[in-house]
Amino acid sequence: MKRYATLVVLLVTATGCRDARPPQDAGAVLTRVRQITAKHLGIHVDEVKPTSTFRSLGADALDIVEITMETEDQLGIAIRDEDLDAVAGTANLDTLPDRLTVKAFAEVAARSEKAKPVPAGEPRDPKVLNKHDVGSYSELSKKPNPHGFVLVPFLPPPVLLKMAEHDAGRELTAEEAEVVKQNAVVTAFPPDQAEAIMRKRRERLKTEQSLPVERAQPPASRPS
Repeated sequence: MKRYATLVVLLVTATGCRDARPPQDAGAVLTRVRQITAKHLGIHVDEVKPTSTFRSLGADALDIVEITMETEDQLGIAIRDEDLDAVAGTANLDTLPDRLTVKAFAEVAARSEKAKPVPAGEPRDPKVLNKHDVGSYSELSKKPNPHGFVLVPFLPPPVLLKMAEHDAGRELTAEEAEVVKQNAVVTAFPPDQAEAIMRKRRERLKTEQSLPVERAQPPASRPS
């Protein structure tokens, strides 16, 4: 959830900014999801079967977030974390790619609600940090912040670090960990919205810690 200009769509759902909408055609959505997934992972769309899990296609949790964001952007919807967790049967980021299939993801997307757009009349000054600006931490943290917005990373720093170490197959050095932090995708939120998002994350973390520990399968190698 490119995201990365559209990362804000999923984050804003945590504060309730969604509009009701009728379900989209499931078949058309599945086709679009397969195309988005294939393009993101650099594979042929024929390899993306409806019954394929994202892990079997070589995707990790961060890939799922990026595919989610691209799907939201193309379909104009807001996909809830809770809905993906429900169809996958897990709220654990490590095992989500092993459990979530392309078809299940598409079914969630087809019945997701329309994302509420940012009002067109809202003034934006490119010289300063604006509400709902999205970018890397290193980029946005350098902007003047006259409104006191809080930069919220899309994924918690410990999760990003864990993913980076998983990919590297070792513990990162302090310098490498700093690079991960600087490259993290963040969104600028007013303090009250930022607190709502962080509170939701803390509740989610408690839920994950109460679940049985599951061993994730190693990701499949991607074509070079």
